[in-house]
Amino acid sequence: EEVAAAAPEKEEESVPKVALRICLTGGGSAVPDRHQQPTMGGNFGAEVQIGSRNLMNKRVFVGGSIGYSGIFAGQTYSLIPLKAIASVPLTDGRHAPEVGMNIGYAFGTGPVRGGLTGGAEVSWRYQINQKLAFLLGVHARFTQVTIPVEEIVNTQIYINNVGRTIVCFGLTSAIQF
Repeated sequence: EEVAAAAPEKEEESVPKVALRICLTGGGSAVPDRHQQPTMGGNFGAEVQIGSRNLMNKRVFVGGSIGYSGIFAGQTYSLIPLKAIASVPLTDGRHAPEVGMNIGYAFGTGPVRGGLTGGAEVSWRYQINQKLAFLLGVHARFTQVTIPVEEIVNTQIYINNVGRTIVCFGLTSAIQF
């Protein structure tokens, strides 16, 4: 009887405590401007997340990520976000809704300077086995950036660095190992 009771515990111990997630996002984006209509466009992102697989024995994922974010709204903005992430399934079971939040800093590339970034997502989690899960959902996020803007005053061209907040929304998918 003692041997049979020890086997499931041994099986749970074989599941690593750290999980790796590969995430892809895509959708629309907007760059609001208080002086004119927002510039609309698209966005694409890819990131690698690493963190706790089963925090508090509730399949809660808490960790960090690094990735790439490309925004195409009038101009092309390339950012490297570095974020803290928390994702919580709302029910136990093989299929479960899950909510997640993240916050961090996005480093700009080229003439774009980065800033604070954060967001939220709601997804459907399918737990394939103890180690593997698939997530599909929607996301919304913001990123503050400083971008060079060309202005013409009395036929003179001036380039000013202007702060903007980029808003992205769309679909997200992830696989967790």
